[in-house]
Amino acid sequence: MLKNLKQMLFLHLILLAILASGCDSGPIYQQNTSHNSKGNISRKAIWTAAGAMLSPANAIDDNIATASLSSASVSRPALMVDLGKACLFNMVVIDHGSNQAQFPNRIALHTSMDGDKFIYQSSTYGTRRVSIVSLYSPVLARYIRLEGIGSGSRAWAIAEVYLQ
Repeated sequence: MLKNLKQMLFLHLILLAILASGCDSGPIYQQNTSHNSKGNISRKAIWTAAGAMLSPANAIDDNIATASLSSASVSRPALMVDLGKACLFNMVVIDHGSNQAQFPNRIALHTSMDGDKFIYQSSTYGTRRVSIVSLYSPVLARYIRLEGIGSGSRAWAIAEVYLQ
């Protein structure tokens, strides 16, 4: 229990530091837009989204005012994003937008190169406003699957997904 509280406190301190840095235009997190090498993150314009959520494309439309929503009755809501090409990243940021309290207890990240065989990478606690799934080392993947896990009947809102 103490370890979990320390982890949550650490994440909140990081988020507060980012918010205090003076970023007042656009989303808190920006994706890497460099496209010159094979591992760089692809442009969101070529991403596609699907999953057990309403309007999955809203999670990748670069519009923080729209969101993909799960039903509270879905036990394991999931969103799969096809990045259009293999991309190298070590963090996934899930912005809940104006639905700040709509996050799952835990979020699991799975990755795949072919969209069929997914590999578990990490899980973390969902948090108010922005949930961050950090990886210990960079991962090369074309597909990511975000899955809400844990007990609770709260709906999940994903306004935007960012990769770093």
